[in-house]
Amino acid sequence: MDRLQPNTSAFPSEVWNDPVMSPFSGMEGHRFYLSQTPLETGIGSPIGDKQFADQSAPDNLRALRLQFPFLEVIPVPARSVSVLLTNANVARDVQIPDGMVAIIMRGNNDYYVSFNGAAGVPVDIGNNQSLDTQSVYKPEGYLMYVGNKRSISVIAPNANTIVTFMCYPLVPINPV
Repeated sequence: MDRLQPNTSAFPSEVWNDPVMSPFSGMEGHRFYLSQTPLETGIGSPIGDKQFADQSAPDNLRALRLQFPFLEVIPVPARSVSVLLTNANVARDVQIPDGMVAIIMRGNNDYYVSFNGAAGVPVDIGNNQSLDTQSVYKPEGYLMYVGNKRSISVIAPNANTIVTFMCYPLVPINPV
């Protein structure tokens, strides 16, 4: 098949487009074989017989996740934004830093966030119904996608609530 034509077969056009084999191949098609790497901790080199482990933080995190696939670990956030909600029931808009696509939130008290305008604390409006605030209660522990969002509204029913937003940019992953 000509490299410039679209792939019409049911198979990947190149080995690095194959989700099963891509971790073991370089973008130029060089193959890495597990038998050439030191157990489960190293990354092989296509140059000679040298074996090494990359020393950057993203590479070390990827190696850690390979060894412990169910370990819940996150990288250090690229940016963090913390807000102090000094007054109860007063919504505050928090600007998401440019380039961030994911956030993790943590707070010391109850809080609500809204991606649809002013956040609100649910209140009873009578007849066994609550006011629909479009707010999410304390979404801690979730990595939330915010790629197209510019701000988040946050509100707390208690004064002096601190909410921290750990922000992550989209970082391209090069398997080599």
